[in-house]
Amino acid sequence: MVTLNSEFINKVCMDLVRECIDEDGNKKKPGDKWTLLDQCHTVTCFPGDYTVLESHQINCERMPKPACHSNLPAVKVEETCGCRWMCPCVCMGSSSRHIVTFDGLNFKLTSNCSYTLFQDIQHDVEVLLHEGPCRAIPKMNCMDAIEVKHRGVSIQLFSNMTVTVDGESIHIPYSSSLFEVTVYGAIMHEIKFSHLCHNLTFTPRNNEFILKLNPKSFSSETQGLCGVCDQNHANDFMLRDGTVTANSEAFIREWTVKEMGKVCEIQREDDECSERAISHCHLLLSDQFSACHRIIPPDMFYDACEESSCYEEEACEMITSYAHICRENGICIDWRTPEFCRKGFSIY
Repeated sequence: MVTLNSEFINKVCMDLVRECIDEDGNKKKPGDKWTLLDQCHTVTCFPGDYTVLESHQINCERMPKPACHSNLPAVKVEETCGCRWMCPCVCMGSSSRHIVTFDGLNFKLTSNCSYTLFQDIQHDVEVLLHEGPCRAIPKMNCMDAIEVKHRGVSIQLFSNMTVTVDGESIHIPYSSSLFEVTVYGAIMHEIKFSHLCHNLTFTPRNNEFILKLNPKSFSSETQGLCGVCDQNHANDFMLRDGTVTANSEAFIREWTVKEMGKVCEIQREDDECSERAISHCHLLLSDQFSACHRIIPPDMFYDACEESSCYEEEACEMITSYAHICRENGICIDWRTPEFCRKGFSIY
């Protein structure tokens, strides 16, 4: 920030010579305009030996926050001359097979396949999800691994908490010119993109991933199951050729990765679902989560829980995901019980 002291104000327009002088001592004619070093103020020279200083700073605290399609609160983005509010670009996967796009659409995966979650061709980024049968409950699908490809390097985060770079096991924490990889509490992986500043977390025991894009460095021309982050539901189910479908099954097929020797299988039939599992979803609407309701409406999570929770384990994972988002917004809720979703629960 440039401070305009009395010395600058006195010399900016000299009475004797009737001409304007900028902060570097350069002469300016009436009508000339120049920008100060902070890039947030301009000075205009006028006839009659005076100048006008204009501020271009923006105070976003006085501006209304946008209502985001994802139901997540808007985030403040700091800029050179102030700040602005933006809807966060967050894609989530939870409850074994449930995906929520950047703009808040949700759908479920029913096969143990590999999928392209996110692709940004401009920045050479691709994020893949590899699913397979759960070890503890084979009738369900689980997230076996998350793979990140960027500038010719491939990092895989596995459900057993091991990590590989280009197929070679590495020790954590790991840092390179492209990535920082960390493990928290032996339960959660985190990848930070060094230049792009995107963030990816993967918690295998909860069957959960969260991909957050840096609002300053992502391209709106993103593709994959996470959709397009532009506050427009209509184009979330975009295919590789740029056309849009309303059919979620066709959308999922488009972004299923074909692998040699691997056959995708559906692990269960929905008619075997437990009514008791769905009843747990009401916990999301209960007073227990009321402190979080004011910041993040639970409706989307509740609807997804009712639709996708065939077993109690899946209801547990969906509620865990909502609690995780609440915690990231400063609200911690102790909701687990010995009878349901006890601490340390894992379907692995």
